[in-house]
Amino acid sequence: MKNKFTLSCIALSLLLAGCGSDDSSPDIPNNDNSGDKTTDTDKAPVIANISDVTVDEKATATITADVEDEGEVTFVWEQISGPDLALEGANSNKLDVTAPATTDNEVAKLRLTVTDASEQTATTDVTVNINQLFDQVTLEGKVIGVDLAGGTVSAQYDENNSVAQIDEDGKFSVSLKQDDDAPTSAIVSLYAQGADDKSAIELQSYTLSFASLQSQAGDDNKLADDELIQLQLSPFSSATAASLEAHNGDTIKTLEQLQQSSVSIDHGHRMNSAIVYQLYLDEQNLTVTPPPASAPASGSDTVPPPTPQSSLDWLKDTEVFRQYLEEKIGSPEYADAKAKLFETEQLSVISSTPEVLYLSHDLYFPGGGGTKITFNSDGTGTVLIGDFEDSINWIFKEGFITITPQDERMLESSATYFRLDEQGNEIEVTVVEWLDSIRISLRDLGHKALSAETIISRHREYPNGGGENRNFIFTVESAAYSNNNHQKIDITVGQKVSLPLLSYSSLTEDSGFSSALFSFDTSNTGTLHLSKDETASFNWQYAGQGVNQKVVIDVPTLDFNFEYQLLTPQASRYMVYGKVQQSDDSSTVVGTAYNLDPEASWVKEEVVGVWSRRYAGSYFDSFWYELYDDGKSYSVSTFDSNYDGSLTEDEVNVGYGNWELENGELTLHNYQDPNCTFTGCQVLNSRTFTILSKTPYKYAIQAEVNYVDGWSVHETFDLTAHKTRPLSQYLPASLIGTVLPQFTPNHHVPNLVDVESLIDTELYTLEHDNWSNQVVSSLYLEQGGEFTYSGTQNMTGDYDLKADHRVRLEVDDRSLYFAILAEQDNTYLSGLDGNVSPYFTQKDNAESYAKAVKQTEPVASFKDLQEQAIYMADRSREGDWVITYIVVNEETITVYGDADFSDVQATMNYTQNEDGSVIVSGNQLFIAQHNSQFSTVITVDGEGRDFNYFFYTAEQVSDFVEAANQLQALASH
Repeated sequence: MKNKFTLSCIALSLLLAGCGSDDSSPDIPNNDNSGDKTTDTDKAPVIANISDVTVDEKATATITADVEDEGEVTFVWEQISGPDLALEGANSNKLDVTAPATTDNEVAKLRLTVTDASEQTATTDVTVNINQLFDQVTLEGKVIGVDLAGGTVSAQYDENNSVAQIDEDGKFSVSLKQDDDAPTSAIVSLYAQGADDKSAIELQSYTLSFASLQSQAGDDNKLADDELIQLQLSPFSSATAASLEAHNGDTIKTLEQLQQSSVSIDHGHRMNSAIVYQLYLDEQNLTVTPPPASAPASGSDTVPPPTPQSSLDWLKDTEVFRQYLEEKIGSPEYADAKAKLFETEQLSVISSTPEVLYLSHDLYFPGGGGTKITFNSDGTGTVLIGDFEDSINWIFKEGFITITPQDERMLESSATYFRLDEQGNEIEVTVVEWLDSIRISLRDLGHKALSAETIISRHREYPNGGGENRNFIFTVESAAYSNNNHQKIDITVGQKVSLPLLSYSSLTEDSGFSSALFSFDTSNTGTLHLSKDETASFNWQYAGQGVNQKVVIDVPTLDFNFEYQLLTPQASRYMVYGKVQQSDDSSTVVGTAYNLDPEASWVKEEVVGVWSRRYAGSYFDSFWYELYDDGKSYSVSTFDSNYDGSLTEDEVNVGYGNWELENGELTLHNYQDPNCTFTGCQVLNSRTFTILSKTPYKYAIQAEVNYVDGWSVHETFDLTAHKTRPLSQYLPASLIGTVLPQFTPNHHVPNLVDVESLIDTELYTLEHDNWSNQVVSSLYLEQGGEFTYSGTQNMTGDYDLKADHRVRLEVDDRSLYFAILAEQDNTYLSGLDGNVSPYFTQKDNAESYAKAVKQTEPVASFKDLQEQAIYMADRSREGDWVITYIVVNEETITVYGDADFSDVQATMNYTQNEDGSVIVSGNQLFIAQHNSQFSTVITVDGEGRDFNYFFYTAEQVSDFVEAANQLQALASH
């Protein structure tokens, strides 16, 4: 407190008559009573030298008040407006003000009231300006492989979007800014788009989370593409983004999704996709104008499909893109695009050699158990594949690590078998194989992943004859991992983890495992799941330090020991290096580990559909399942064995069976007899699929396959959901509708009437196949999901409504479908199990209809139909529904060949009967049901009845015929 009742005034009063006097002041009488008569009026306090303050959110500022007064004063600070401030020292002249977190710049006001001893007061207001704080980072990247100068790059994360211009060198600088209290875990996606006639060209790259970008940027808050490769947008980054999204089932939004999808994508497919996308953009000449949509002439070059709204849409359209990839892969243009792509700095070769390199394939059989290569600093090392290990020499030169054997041969193996010669004699054949060189070039792909292009020289020799000695040179593109991950696998007690093994290791006498499910029950014990009914206990612990940290698992009853090291950041799936040892035998594997999600299980609504395990690999190498909601299943495998670019019936193998759900697990039974697909059939094998983790369109599966001979196989793989049948444009047409159903499980039948309004309403019909017995049947759909069918057959069970308005009726071990194709005046032209007949909401209407059919009693006259266009739906000789166009004249019926009623096909005379029926070519036709929209017309053929339908608009008959044919095909599969 600063009280300014100044001492200088008291001292001066000894010389002057009063403080503040000057020479012109009147004289003051000097008498003895002067002191007693002086009265000094008390003045109100004065607040001086106080200013407004500015403070950052969540920071503290100090406000000091100077007050002029002749005595003691009190202070009261209070807030009168704005966001709530934290006040400390509210009853003193020094106040500490702490601002809250804000999402905008804010203003608050404080009021200070000062009161002196005589209750006089002074007040003043102080403004507190609160600055919102931001996290910021600037990304300085580059567009490569495509000229998009003048276009834009947008950085998108959460709901934020920052945009920057692309300069003539392809460079851009985009600044990201968000509230410092907002979550920073969102993944930042970069999108580049061309300008003007290049606006259809888009590139994409997933970078890192906002927090990770900010952390790597350092003090200057800037991050360049030479520091983070994901800041380079290119065909490769776009293919990577498409692959990530294909696995995740949607855009990548979190770091966990990014890490999990990065491990899961098929590296070879990603690289091929990048090359083909580069080729596609080059062929499109970067313009909006689409190429011709027509098929190429015989012998001409492939015509790319029309450019969609954006090239990224084309890239992510799985069916269209894969077709184009299959047509282009291996072509000269493909080789040129690959060379162009690899010339970019984004895919430049790494100029150093890691201490240890892990490849996700083995050097004999790409796609095998993986390879570990150790590089010593003296140019020596080891290569380890499964249970093969050999010493090597290595050298790095011109971007390649060249590996050669220390002895003459590397990874030598031999095998002996017997075969018959041309004379039918059994001969023994010995095959020796070895490698003489391996060349590897490494590229940094971002997200802690490497690309390895491996060129392998392999020899095959028949020392005793029986075959031709050969030398193979082949190249493999694969993911690779270095030993730069210093984290151990994080095991949570109670967690189940699927861990890889060397292909089909025999943990028991009658089984092979390429993966196994481990339950970590306590901090040092667990359970190994050998089958549904068999387990083994294990002990586990952590061991090692640094890059050698590992989980060690010991299974005493099986005499097996397992060791696993982490190769990639750990998410729900991650790459590991494993070693499996039994007694003195050991093998190694590089593979994927999965943390089982306890909430992930199969549900019936998700099972039905098309699921592929392999899709559109080289030479149409594919395998998929078609699972129908009636419980039937088909397994389809394809391979172009003669490499002619097409598929024949012999190159498509179809298996038959059924599927069932139990406790969230899906089991597929494959039967020997294609005509037997349910209980009691001879089973070839049964496959039980447990979901490890799931995204909307891709499930990671732990599978147990049990064969009829007692052997079982355990493995993990991904199942990918498809909206259409894979390779549909390549499958032989002769298989569709015969060996394979005409329509896929998730097929949507068009033009059906919504049936929901008829729930809890009984519908009555005469089954046309049983018209002569005059029994009226009924269908009743209860609100609770149960149905009752009574009449010529009695059925009860559950039902469910399909998205296309079909009703699936569960009857014992099969499904029937009910659907309404047309309706008018409480009459519903409906199909049950593919058979169409009119249904009525009133029983007496159904009985009248049955009587009319039996006794040939027309309900309307053909005279009423004269001179109007009639669209008749009837059956062809093959049983399909077709449209016939007719006009009833006064004495003739004219048949037309077109919907315009201009092409006369035939003219037939008819005789009109008094009851309204007609005689045509000796057959009686009459109308048994009639309304303004459709009529049921019956032809009397001796003792038989033929049922057809008249419609009165082209649209109605077209809708009916399309839906009726599809329902019939679905019922017959």
